[in-house]
Amino acid sequence: MNKTLILSRHAKSDWSTSASSDHARPLNARGREAAVKIGSWLGTHGYQPRTIFHSDALRTTETAQLISSMFPKVPTLSAEPELYHADPQTILKLVAIQADNLTMIVGHNPTIALTAQILASTPAKHARFADYPTGATTVFNFDFVNWNEIAPKTGAITNFVIPKEL
Repeated sequence: MNKTLILSRHAKSDWSTSASSDHARPLNARGREAAVKIGSWLGTHGYQPRTIFHSDALRTTETAQLISSMFPKVPTLSAEPELYHADPQTILKLVAIQADNLTMIVGHNPTIALTAQILASTPAKHARFADYPTGATTVFNFDFVNWNEIAPKTGAITNFVIPKEL
């Protein structure tokens, strides 16, 4: 059975807010619109996770909420504190213990970009894949039975999209 992994960077955050910390920074209006576009695009293409794992930072929580609101069946949101300031190995460990065939993670750069680059058997043919702007989303297909087989260079990129192009 094939596995699908969606890696999404949080949408554009609001730097003009009086948030008490980086962790508490919310999305701005453009970010909220971008998250809805990503969710709509994922839903239209049939990518329906049962659970979206996200950092517990406000901007990733809001991104996950807005993305999930666009799916026909709203997924469970799972705030994972270890995804804030994580490294790619943390993401791989989280994915390795999943049971669902489709897993989605919303996180931060540089971790999301590095994880996408590490997993890609061939990089996406897109000028923005390397810098992974806010809202960027990669969909990977893996040809294995269990998530614990996830390893570098094992993911085939089936889609890469940025909100600006939607």
